[in-house]
Amino acid sequence: MIKGIGVDIVETARFARSTNEFARLVLTAKEFDEWLKRNKDIKYLTTRFAAKEAATKAIGRPIGFQSIQIDNDEHGRPLISFIGSGLKIRNAIVSLSDEKDYVVAMVILE
Repeated sequence: MIKGIGVDIVETARFARSTNEFARLVLTAKEFDEWLKRNKDIKYLTTRFAAKEAATKAIGRPIGFQSIQIDNDEHGRPLISFIGSGLKIRNAIVSLSDEKDYVVAMVILE
């Protein structure tokens, strides 16, 4: 049974001058390390931000960005997990899409 759906769209240009301090607010430690490995790729940061915003909308209440982690499986498919949030979610699905100027994320919670 679907418990929540959230969608978010982000304009990439908004994040063009993102600092390490801002990235640390948005990204978990693991995501931050990956962002550095990717030479501070703005698409990486914006997709994570959009996914976390979409997840918050699906949950229906505020939850800290540090409680949401976006990874990729061995085939590149995005995966979402909730860290120490106490949420009872059986399954969480995240879909990410990006173009030159925008990133879109959708999260479905079961």
